[in-house]
Amino acid sequence: MALGHAQGLRNCNHPVISVIVVITAESPRTRRLEETIVFLLKRAFWTANMKHLLTCLLAVTSVFLFIGTDFANGQYSKAVVPGSKLKIVGCFKENAKSRNIPTLLFSDSKGTNSKIKIDYKNFGTYILGATRRCAIMTKAKKFSFFALSNIGDCYSGKVSATYAKSGSSPSCKNSAGAKCGKNQDCVGDAKSNFVYKVENLPTTPTTKPTTKATTKPGGGSTSATTPVGGTPTAGTAAKLNALTCQNYLVAIKTSSGSSTGKPAIPTPSKKPTVAGKSTGPTVATPTTPSTTTGQSAMEAKVKGIYKGYTCLVCLKTVNASSSTVFLMLQFTCQGQHLKKLVAGLGAKNIIKAECYPPACAAASLSPCPNPCGMATCPMAPTLAYPSICPATFPAPAPLPPPPPPPPPPQCPLSCPSMCAPACNSFCCRSMIRHKSITEQSAKKSSTKKADDFDDDDDDEDDDDDDDNDDTYIDETN
Repeated sequence: MALGHAQGLRNCNHPVISVIVVITAESPRTRRLEETIVFLLKRAFWTANMKHLLTCLLAVTSVFLFIGTDFANGQYSKAVVPGSKLKIVGCFKENAKSRNIPTLLFSDSKGTNSKIKIDYKNFGTYILGATRRCAIMTKAKKFSFFALSNIGDCYSGKVSATYAKSGSSPSCKNSAGAKCGKNQDCVGDAKSNFVYKVENLPTTPTTKPTTKATTKPGGGSTSATTPVGGTPTAGTAAKLNALTCQNYLVAIKTSSGSSTGKPAIPTPSKKPTVAGKSTGPTVATPTTPSTTTGQSAMEAKVKGIYKGYTCLVCLKTVNASSSTVFLMLQFTCQGQHLKKLVAGLGAKNIIKAECYPPACAAASLSPCPNPCGMATCPMAPTLAYPSICPATFPAPAPLPPPPPPPPPPQCPLSCPSMCAPACNSFCCRSMIRHKSITEQSAKKSSTKKADDFDDDDDDEDDDDDDDNDDTYIDETN
């Protein structure tokens, strides 16, 4: 587009116009127009005249607007890097003998400092991931420019003056593997670099509203709605009294002199202030003596307020700062248990209160406890407080033991019991056959013995007859 304005610029011969064009061309985003700008400066401004002043001004204005719009659009990468944004610089040729961007941070193509492979199936997602990783490593090295080359290689270094030394290149590829277009995240090939610039975002503090969350129906969290003056608005005590929970996490001011706005969150103390220099406010850690003293005093005060209140089973400090103590109060039942605390401390000294843990989910292991009122918690002045807090919910019942294994298969009626437990059809057939053969053998044996007895009787009778015959013959003789 800038080339289309060359004819108008040829008629311009004015030092102011030259300065405008030179300043605009020094922008990193318009580096690829550098050759055209230099050509126009050398061939047009010093050889033309002022006959077409209007054409001259329009042409310069068009080039300025084009380049300025190109710069203002940003052309930033879609890759997200915390605390930074990545400006797309463009595609440039790489010098094979002496690299314009020399420092290799990782290589997905060769596995150098990386275990990630190039994902051609999800190439768009891969490009954004590689861009993000390369930017993070570039920030760690405290460089400003980096490039993706050879598809999956990350290069960086102090290259603000050398990355475009070999000129622009048309060989970078987008997520579709096609020629890289405007405002696209791309990668270079073996002979080109797709260059980005890391720009750090400003770290200006943000102003948070002073109005705290209100009570949710049936529980949740509540806190004092504190205006700029620091005095709780009307209705704060009612909201705290109406908070229905079984266990509470309560933030309480430990000193009346501290401000009543946003509670001081316990963070590590900053370095000591230097004389003559102002620094931010420091917050003492829970290990400081002052914090420990305020914590113990607040615990004793709250225990005194709830003395004899049988629903309270545990009081424990979970965190503390120089001006705030965070207490966990556990009760035996669900109810509006903060009424005594509000009456004893005053709503202005309770910075925040919420149910802990949050309300029971539908798929909770244990059902939510039934609400109970103040009347169900009689006073017992001699009640001692336990030193160890019990579990918030009872432990789930153990799982029933697994069913016993099935008994071994019984033999069928026709199968002898001696086959059990290895009863099967083969066993049954063999045993029945064996039994049949045994019975037949026994029957045959008994029959044979009876026949033998009969034969013996016949032989004895024959012998007797022979003896009688012999006797008769002798007598006759």
